[in-house]
Amino acid sequence: MATETAPPSRPPPPPGGDVDRAAPLIAIYWAEAVVATVIVSLRMYARYINKSYGADDWVMLLTLVMQITLAGFVTKYALIGGTKHLYYLEPQQMTEILKWNYILQCWGILAFTPAKISVALLINRLMRPFRGWRFVVMVTSLALMTFMNVLDSIFTYVQCNPAKALWDKSITDAKCWDPNVQAKISVAQASFAVYVDVLLAFIPATLLWKLKMPAMKKASLSLLLGLGLFAAVAGIIKTTKLANLGERSDLTWEMYELIIWSGTENFVVLFCGSVPPLKPLFDRFGGKGGSLLSSLHFSFRGTRITEDHSLIGEHNQSLGAIGGSKKSSISLSSISAVPKPTV
Repeated sequence: MATETAPPSRPPPPPGGDVDRAAPLIAIYWAEAVVATVIVSLRMYARYINKSYGADDWVMLLTLVMQITLAGFVTKYALIGGTKHLYYLEPQQMTEILKWNYILQCWGILAFTPAKISVALLINRLMRPFRGWRFVVMVTSLALMTFMNVLDSIFTYVQCNPAKALWDKSITDAKCWDPNVQAKISVAQASFAVYVDVLLAFIPATLLWKLKMPAMKKASLSLLLGLGLFAAVAGIIKTTKLANLGERSDLTWEMYELIIWSGTENFVVLFCGSVPPLKPLFDRFGGKGGSLLSSLHFSFRGTRITEDHSLIGEHNQSLGAIGGSKKSSISLSSISAVPKPTV
């Protein structure tokens, strides 16, 4: 599957002329970075109100730092011509742009890893003691996702020997994989990440629907904790874009939409994963507008969900671990236990 020479140095002349799409790409990334900064800042303030910082918060803060760093990398990449057709780039300019292209690929893969881990930590925090097959599936899936992300990042650079041949087309004696090999690896990695998004969205629902409480309350909580499905949609779109990278005839142009959707997927996980902890802010400032979060006056205080999904009143875990307020109008301790299901 190796070839004796690197891919051709210049693609054929593209239609449409010398178009530069830098401005919209930079605008999208920094708009997402600003919104992400606001939502995570509100999350941390909500935790401060309740004195309830957890590992999920700090991991999400790390995600924000990586997202802002990614926006900086994208800005650099776009300003040096990375959003133009390869055909219109000078050889020296092309080398610098392609080098940053591969930096973006690697960083984009790694950046969303802590975001999904943060969501899993939040779920575990809300549902603890959270054990059984759901816990095993979640932890195993996250471990595999992390392994695949790291492996894909490594393969990004080892597909050519020397690796510098990926961006320096003056190296004509490099041995490189067939580009379709790395494309297929990346599609597999992205597809598994979508599966993890779906898994993290549905695990809370499978626990909540075992409890005896109003169906509307179950649906509201399931929706609130399942916002990660929006990230799965972004991930699916990103995965479809990956399939077009095999030929690499015009890599900078082909990567444009992939770069957008890679950043958007990470942003959506970051945003949706930070909405549930905002509950105390809605409780304090939401008034009686009937919003989803402010209506969830619901607490695990005095109660816990056991491994068999029955309820016992000896745990002091609040659903604002979502950040819930200390004064809840409905308590799980007042809800009768359901029969032990066969799982």
